[in-house]
Amino acid sequence: MFSLMAILSGCGAHTGRSLDDAGARIGAVSSGVLRPQQPEECRTAWPLLDRSRIVGREKLVVIDQYESYITDTINPAKRRCWQFNENVNAGLAGN
Repeated sequence: MFSLMAILSGCGAHTGRSLDDAGARIGAVSSGVLRPQQPEECRTAWPLLDRSRIVGREKLVVIDQYESYITDTINPAKRRCWQFNENVNAGLAGN
C-alpha cells in the first residue's frame, strides 16, 4: 500500500510541473510575445579541458592552459550569450 502511495504521489508532482509548463507556454503564445531560441553555444554544455593535455604535465602549465581556455573560449561565449539575452529583453521591454 505504501509503495502505491509513493508512486501516485510522484506522478502527481510530475503532472503539476507539466501543467505549469504547459500553462506558461499557452500564456506566452496568447500574449503574442515569444522569445527567440538561445544560440547553440548557449544551449550546450561547456566542454571540459582535454585530459590528454593534463596528464604528466607540470601543475602550473596545466593551470596556465586552463586559464587560457577559460579566457579565450568560455568567457567570450558567455559574453555573447549574455548579450543575446540583453537584446531579447530590450526588445521585450519595448513592446
